[in-house]
Amino acid sequence: MKVGSHTIHKQIMEYHQINCFNINFRFFKFLGVWPGKNPWRYYNYYSKAFILFFVIIFSLLFSINFYFLPRQLDIFIEETIIYFTDLAVTSKVFTFVFMHDKIIEILDILECEVFQPDDDEGLIILEKAKKFNRTYCKIIMSVSYLSSTLHILSPLISHLILDVELMLPICRYAFISDEYRLMFIYPIYLYQSVAIHFHVLYNVNVDIFFFGLMVLAIAQLDIIDKKLRKVTDENKINETDGEVSSSLTHANKKDVMKLNQCIIHFIKICRFCKLIEDVFSATLFVQYSAASCIICVCLCRFTMSQLLTFSVYNCDWTSRSRQFKSNMRFFVDRTNKPLSVTGGKMFILSLDTFTSVKEMIFYFTDLAVTSKVLTFVIMHDKIIEILDILECEVFQPDDDEGIIILKKAKDFNKSYWKIIMSVSYLSSLVHIMSPLISHLILGVELLLPVCRYAFISDQYKLMFIYPIYLYQSASIHFHMLYNVNVDSFFLGLMVLAIAQLDILDVNLRKVTAENKIEDSDGEAARSPIHRGKEDVMKMNHCIVHFIQVCRFCELVKDVFSATLFVQFGAASCIICVCLLRFTMPAPMGYYIFLATYMTVMILQIMAPCWLGTRIMVKSQLLTFSVYNCDWTSRSRQFKSNMRFFVDRTNKPLSITGGKMFILSLDTFTSGELLPVLNLDY
Repeated sequence: MKVGSHTIHKQIMEYHQINCFNINFRFFKFLGVWPGKNPWRYYNYYSKAFILFFVIIFSLLFSINFYFLPRQLDIFIEETIIYFTDLAVTSKVFTFVFMHDKIIEILDILECEVFQPDDDEGLIILEKAKKFNRTYCKIIMSVSYLSSTLHILSPLISHLILDVELMLPICRYAFISDEYRLMFIYPIYLYQSVAIHFHVLYNVNVDIFFFGLMVLAIAQLDIIDKKLRKVTDENKINETDGEVSSSLTHANKKDVMKLNQCIIHFIKICRFCKLIEDVFSATLFVQYSAASCIICVCLCRFTMSQLLTFSVYNCDWTSRSRQFKSNMRFFVDRTNKPLSVTGGKMFILSLDTFTSVKEMIFYFTDLAVTSKVLTFVIMHDKIIEILDILECEVFQPDDDEGIIILKKAKDFNKSYWKIIMSVSYLSSLVHIMSPLISHLILGVELLLPVCRYAFISDQYKLMFIYPIYLYQSASIHFHMLYNVNVDSFFLGLMVLAIAQLDILDVNLRKVTAENKIEDSDGEAARSPIHRGKEDVMKMNHCIVHFIQVCRFCELVKDVFSATLFVQFGAASCIICVCLLRFTMPAPMGYYIFLATYMTVMILQIMAPCWLGTRIMVKSQLLTFSVYNCDWTSRSRQFKSNMRFFVDRTNKPLSITGGKMFILSLDTFTSGELLPVLNLDY
């Protein structure tokens, strides 16, 4: 027995937790981000050259590529997905470069005496954690390595065997001409393949390393949980005369020492988690939208740190000394605040963060509103030009029919604004006032209407709850006013553009309408010539009118293009988040909120798409309108002008968002926005 216990004790003393990262460390050395001492003399130069060539230059070329990409949504989305992944990888590489010393400190803590198990139970817990890390590493590495190899080799094999055109595996390097790209296709393909393979290795190994640190932190919490439950286990005391009192004193001192060890252990775990947070905070913020789902599921187990309070409470503390109880109270006070890891010092990694979508929804809406405000600030001159065009002579109706068309358009805009403003104002007022009324009348806790301002401590938040509530309420109300008025203004411009196309349609159909001519001598002979000139003037007037409408639509596109892209992206994100949240349990009121908000977002992107379709259809119909006039008997000049007009109207007017997608019902219902929705989801 003595030999066996000595062997176990020796095994415990020589235990190394970082051994589970041996595979990752080998790759870190190769990839130039080894956190330990330099493995060979010129490793620093190798590391800098490797990172420069395969990370910095690669990311730089990838970024330049975006500027030269064709403005097609499917191409843009396809390369954006890989680009954002590349950004996350780059942030991980820089984390290891700039946080070198802190990573070494993390590894030192793992190997320190406090973190070593002192009994068989602790050894088993750590062994399970290490085994889990190794298994996870092998699975992820195998799958990633296989998928990366297939992604790289399959196009090349298809090209060599089936003579299929060889497409670059990552991005097309649009800044290189097709001629040079074809000339250097194999070197470029090799560079992209090798670089993306190394990026996969960076991504997988850093994620596994971070994930492994989390698992080891959880293992340490498990160990301290076991220790706390056994902190007052009494040793067998020989009940001999005169020795009972001294034995009890000795046992009490031993219990105090055990509790102190647990406190030191917990402080060390806190330091360990703080270092992890400092090292990986920025990286987590960058990659949170993509890879943090798994991490959040794992980190939900960090709630175990709260359970330590109950663990120490379950020990036999009632009969212990005042010193023991004092230390225990200190420990309980500290463990009442659970351990956590934050991303970008803004959000806590947890399932609650992942599933609480209300603030996320408001955030995306706020992004859209901010883009609209900035649009009016930056595009001030062009907006004035739009208004000037609306008031110019060409846009003024010259008959009763035109006046009626414009009056209907203006009435529609006014009615639309009144309806939207009334509903929005009422809903905003209810959203702001209902929590306050419930708080004042029913004594319910007052929750902030927009976001919780997690960067303010609960003490200060409670102290300044009313000023903060007032500020958020006023701000969100003003944001609502921004949102409604800018949207109404934009839709109103589109409605007026449609009205101008309707007026132009009417004018084109009447362009050859004959005036009544008095049958008097001398005048009848001049009438055909006079009518011909008049018809040409009418046609020219219609052409000028159409050119002005084109200019008007182009200005509207220039002003609102970026805003439309942001709004459609934000609305897509909100819809996806709402749909995701529908799959999780929640009160019925929350489902109603999600359904209402999602409906509003759908309508917000459907309305401009519908009006965009109307503009396209109306502009296309102008070709038939001018064709329906009595043009066959007109002069050559008239027909020449008419032909010019028809050629121009064959390309319909359209409004685009971000110069990438056309506002139309086809875009809304069929294909072009689906990549955006899929990416956001």
